[in-house]
Amino acid sequence: MNSTQTDRIVEQSSIAPSAELPVNVAAPTEQTPNFVEAMRVLATGVVILTVDVDGQPWGVTISSCSSLSAAPPRLVCSLKSNSAAAAAIASGDRFGINILSAAQVDLAASSAQPGTPKFLHPDVLIHRDNPEVATPQIAGALYNLDCEVVSRVQIIEHDLVVGQVRWSNCGPEHDPLLYFNKSFRALARQT
Repeated sequence: MNSTQTDRIVEQSSIAPSAELPVNVAAPTEQTPNFVEAMRVLATGVVILTVDVDGQPWGVTISSCSSLSAAPPRLVCSLKSNSAAAAAIASGDRFGINILSAAQVDLAASSAQPGTPKFLHPDVLIHRDNPEVATPQIAGALYNLDCEVVSRVQIIEHDLVVGQVRWSNCGPEHDPLLYFNKSFRALARQT
């Protein structure tokens, strides 16, 4: 596209090429409480991110995981840069994503406790006899994904980790576990 075509598109749009922000926009620090409240009421699925730490299965509950693309199959997770999860991913090139069912609320809660060990008991894992699977996978999850780290970017105090799915497993069909307004929830009804 040349500059004449770009100018024509800008002229046809309602946005000026060098539009200034409205003067009533609050400073980011003033919006922080409102933003935190808004994110609190954004219902999200609950997953446990898993890795091997010194040969032992380890997992932490996260709520910031979403699809990035279907072809190739990629997802993105946001982790605090100074967290054990970010450190665990930084030390390897694979991680697991386990999409939890509502029946797994106790596992989600225990894997979300700050300051507690996150090593997973063998009873909650699928026995790995498949050499393609490089990460621990949680039994009974709606879906298990084994991902290879393809990108990791630090933004402010978070790491955005992009993973390409290398293996997947569909689990039992149950209702998903959700996180909404600082608590775990199950679906109430289908609309």
